[in-house]
Amino acid sequence: MVLIQDPLLQRRTDATFRWQWRDRADAPQFINWPVFTPQLILDAGMTRIIGAPPQGLWSLERFLSLLMGEVQRLRNDEQGYGPRGKGFFGEVEMPDEVDAAWQRLMHLPNIQGRISR
Repeated sequence: MVLIQDPLLQRRTDATFRWQWRDRADAPQFINWPVFTPQLILDAGMTRIIGAPPQGLWSLERFLSLLMGEVQRLRNDEQGYGPRGKGFFGEVEMPDEVDAAWQRLMHLPNIQGRISR
């Protein structure tokens, strides 16, 4: 089964499908296909999103909101969607670098009120 989703939501989509099919002997093989991989770059002092369709999918603010919200949802704590939180999917392994960067960004002024929930 090919899973196609907004690339910022792809990991959660995969985790959800795997969790829902976890006890099924007939579970399909899941193949993730986010279609493209967006990246943030600094270009002449301006932050830009590259690797996305030319017309863009998100404003920079929406991109950051989705990204920060997804990391929060993927966490396996009381606020996340993993087994220790809402229980929507199994534990998702979060690379230490991603968690550390997310923690640093969460401590910036006014960032929490701008996260998509």
